[in-house]
Amino acid sequence: MSAMSHGVVTVQEMHCVCSWFANWAPAQREEFLRDLVEKAAGVTADSLLANLDSLSVQDKAPSIFRCQMKLFGQWFEGWTEDDRNELLQRLENIDAVFVARFYDEVAKINQQRQ
Repeated sequence: MSAMSHGVVTVQEMHCVCSWFANWAPAQREEFLRDLVEKAAGVTADSLLANLDSLSVQDKAPSIFRCQMKLFGQWFEGWTEDDRNELLQRLENIDAVFVARFYDEVAKINQQRQ
């Protein structure tokens, strides 16, 4: 994939994430916040345990939200640092308080590591 087509695809992916975010319930936004913080700051032991607790065998199909989170995780891994920063800018246009909380959470984790 060329750099230009990669950029177009990334913009489309960000548009999807922002559209989902705008329509998520508060509880879904909270889960997304935790996931985003973990991705930005690196996985901690606490988050690993929380993720293990959430794993279970399910007889039913995953929810649309679960599918969206899975896609986001796959896309996020392929994004550059600039792409990730652009996503935060786009999310800030939708919910500035959410993005401020994101930066606060990442800062707390980084302070704990020092």
